[in-house]
Amino acid sequence: MSEIRFDKRLGIRTGGLKEWPDDIYHYNRCEPTPYIVLEHLFKHYKLNRTDKLVDFGSGKGRVAFYIHNRFKIPVVGIEAQD
Repeated sequence: MSEIRFDKRLGIRTGGLKEWPDDIYHYNRCEPTPYIVLEHLFKHYKLNRTDKLVDFGSGKGRVAFYIHNRFKIPVVGIEAQD
């Protein structure tokens, strides 16, 4: 499934790059994790319904939305600069 279709299925828009202002001390460009990588990861790593997840450096939230949708567990995304 394409990146755009997967985003539509989750009701989000996480594609593209997120650039931060130049004056931020700890600058890292934000690129979403490809859905194909998430699919591969979670074929081998399972989460239980009692698990909870914190996504540090969540960017636009793709990983958080994906995990919540797939495993139905609580997920919190934390981003350094919003």
